[in-house]
Amino acid sequence: MIPFFSSETPQGLRKIVRSITNLFNGKSVTDEDRKTHGLLTTPKLKRLVVWGLHVSQLQQLRINNVSSQERVGEGDINANAVHVDYWEYLTRDFIHELQHLDVSSCQEITDLSFLLKAKDSLKSLYLHDVLLDYDDKTWGILKHLNGLQFLDVSQYNELASVFPNPDAILDGIVTVLPHLVGLDISGTNLAGMYYFLIQTGFEPDGLMPCGIMGLKSRKQTPLKFLGLLTTHYNASCRRNIPATNIAGGNHMEHLLIALQCYLKRENTIKKVIRMLYEKVQVTSDDTFLPAHTILRFLVQAVKNHVHDKHTQIVAMAVMYHVLRRIYQGPTKLLGKVQRDQVMYCISKAMKVHSHDFSLLRNGMLNILLLTPYINMRPYMEDITPVLLEVGKAASADSFMMKAVAYILYNLTRSLPKTEKESLGDIEIVEKLCAIVDDLLRNESLDQMLIFWTLLWNITDDLPSNCERFVKAKGIEICFRYVSICLDGLAKPESNCGPVPADLHEAQIPMFALLSNLLQHSSFATKIIKPEYITNVFNLLEKEDSADNEKLLFHTCGFLCNVVSKELSSSLEAPTRQEILDRILHITKRLDFKKQFDYDFRYLIPLTSLLEVKDAPEIHVWVLWTLVNLTETNPNKYTSLVASDERLKKWLQTDRFNLPYENKCSAENLRLSEILLTRLGTGTPKQS
Repeated sequence: MIPFFSSETPQGLRKIVRSITNLFNGKSVTDEDRKTHGLLTTPKLKRLVVWGLHVSQLQQLRINNVSSQERVGEGDINANAVHVDYWEYLTRDFIHELQHLDVSSCQEITDLSFLLKAKDSLKSLYLHDVLLDYDDKTWGILKHLNGLQFLDVSQYNELASVFPNPDAILDGIVTVLPHLVGLDISGTNLAGMYYFLIQTGFEPDGLMPCGIMGLKSRKQTPLKFLGLLTTHYNASCRRNIPATNIAGGNHMEHLLIALQCYLKRENTIKKVIRMLYEKVQVTSDDTFLPAHTILRFLVQAVKNHVHDKHTQIVAMAVMYHVLRRIYQGPTKLLGKVQRDQVMYCISKAMKVHSHDFSLLRNGMLNILLLTPYINMRPYMEDITPVLLEVGKAASADSFMMKAVAYILYNLTRSLPKTEKESLGDIEIVEKLCAIVDDLLRNESLDQMLIFWTLLWNITDDLPSNCERFVKAKGIEICFRYVSICLDGLAKPESNCGPVPADLHEAQIPMFALLSNLLQHSSFATKIIKPEYITNVFNLLEKEDSADNEKLLFHTCGFLCNVVSKELSSSLEAPTRQEILDRILHITKRLDFKKQFDYDFRYLIPLTSLLEVKDAPEIHVWVLWTLVNLTETNPNKYTSLVASDERLKKWLQTDRFNLPYENKCSAENLRLSEILLTRLGTGTPKQS
């Protein structure tokens, strides 16, 4: 099959373009210019591609015919000026060798006479979107190009080129061009309306020897390619068309051919992708769809026209339907190379058009579709900055924000510390804090859970990211959220306020985040402030009455970290002891056989709290947590607990230092016995 579009411009044309620019600017072109720029000194040039040149009075360019010895600017510059046809002048040195000429969208061309010198060599001619009058200087010249194998006279605007007696014109062309194997008449009326008349009852069906009457002479020798995209009277859906490959918009097979052939034409590919979108929308799940083939061409189209917003929007929409078909199929398989190309195209399009909401939404849908099936980690550097910008731009849109957070969470949850630190270098913590701040301002509280989880993950055991969180006023944002939760719980359920369930769940990762920060003593003064702790304590009392065990547990964990610091002794309302009493009261009521959705990679944050000598209430909470871990996930935590030396020491000696009459003694003893039994060490006797 003929290569309909060249994949690249020849190297020599780069220099020619500079000289063409000089011509358009009215500058003289001398023999010296020709030597310097290569203009008209390429006698072996076989392929010339010049797209979309729009020059006023193109046929009357004044060119100085001076000798190589003369210098530009000497004498009368108009003395030797001659009027020449631009295209004849451009091609005169290689016209006899020229085999492929593409002048698509060069709409000022009104005379093709210069092609007569190439009638024996020219094999393909592209006149797409070139408005030619039907006269001897245009269509009359085409009939003399005996060696032509491919001819493109297609139009982007279907109303721009309407020919009188189209059947006769088309028949005349294909008859005098015996070697023609490819023809593109898209966007024209050259397919005729004979079939249309038959369908409307003007002629009996038996009189239709050919679907396109202008091609009836090719019944025995069908064309290898025929372009019928957006032709008049919907020609591509006709029967008995003498062509083996048809580019059209009615059948999926025709659309795929059009998608392949018009990849480099921005306006045409936009039409094709829009038609493809309409087609895949109505395609049922059990209908055959060449998804991998469509995806391959879509990726190439997106790459070629990354700056065309409308092409990107529709292409992303089609890509979503195609990817869904692939991953819902029996194989659920997308090759690594193709997967990489898809992810690159999505991230590139979203980056270039970061302010277009429709494109961002379509891109997010594709990433959401791919996230469960592929490892997103290799695409982290490309996608993360784009997602953060999307989150910043679309903070008021619930779907977009949840999608951003979900994808970011999946990108970061299994990253090692070094890569999380590298994410901190691109200001992910600061940008996430800004997003959360906007969500609070917009009262989008239903989206807080995943964002707090994301921030918890990205700062966990990472002092540098914790520092970034504090500098981004993350602590102030946390306690502003606590105030909002406190106010929300105070409102009656009939009030149109936030849903209590949303408030409950989102507080858990937030308090875990604050507990992580308290592992670093430098942040304690920023967290342990009377107004902050008062709100948390009041929130705990309200949640205690609601009996939300999971949230109660995590809030108690945060308060245990608070009262473990010396700074807590200065608290007045509530006092440190009041907080400890509330922690003990709640912990004794919790059921340690329930799963509380937390994960410890190591036990230092827990067992370090056992060193607080004057707060046995904290010891109760720590022991209860260890019992719960070994109860709900013994495979992971039993060995981890058994290997902790600080815990072993405390169980063997320090636990007996508490007076028997202390209110925590019985609970400490009960939990210690359970823990020792599970670890298989027995119960040591008190000496």
